[in-house]
Amino acid sequence: MGFNATIAGDIDGTGNLDWDGLGTLNLTGTNTYSGTTSVASGSTLLINGDNSGVTGAISVASGGYLGGSGSIGGNLSFAATSLFEIVDINDPLGVSGTVTFGSGFGIANLAGFDWDSLNLNSPYTIIDTTQTFTAGDIANFGLENAASVGTGGRTAYFQSGSLQLVVVPEPGTLAILAGGVIGLAVLRRRRAA
Repeated sequence: MGFNATIAGDIDGTGNLDWDGLGTLNLTGTNTYSGTTSVASGSTLLINGDNSGVTGAISVASGGYLGGSGSIGGNLSFAATSLFEIVDINDPLGVSGTVTFGSGFGIANLAGFDWDSLNLNSPYTIIDTTQTFTAGDIANFGLENAASVGTGGRTAYFQSGSLQLVVVPEPGTLAILAGGVIGLAVLRRRRAA
């Protein structure tokens, strides 16, 4: 049984925030404390407030969850088997510092939403940062490294820029759609002639 709590007030002063509880801690205030933040295995920390005044690093241990649609002022690091909890697919977590991922961090490390509800071929920014990610930073980078998700043959991959997620139909579906578009163009041309 997990412990779930929301801290709506502002956290300030000197000290670290270590979330080591089996459950979810939701920060919704404007925080300015001076220390680091750590999320232990089995714990979930949601940052839905303004943490841009907290410049200490945030680290998420293997098996820990971090997510939200607020802002982070410092660096953020995920262990290889940690998870990013998506609170609102249309409202990314803003990070001013650098973001690093443990080896193999990819599509399987995203949680908290229904893959089948996402629009196809529409990029969703997961983490909003000025940092540009590459194949060396994360797994499933580029269409050629897409992972199977949801139902109906959907796959997903990360594209360049901020951490952007794209969901596409299975490759066979794309070929059928392309053939249909070409067929319609030929038919339209014949009717015009």
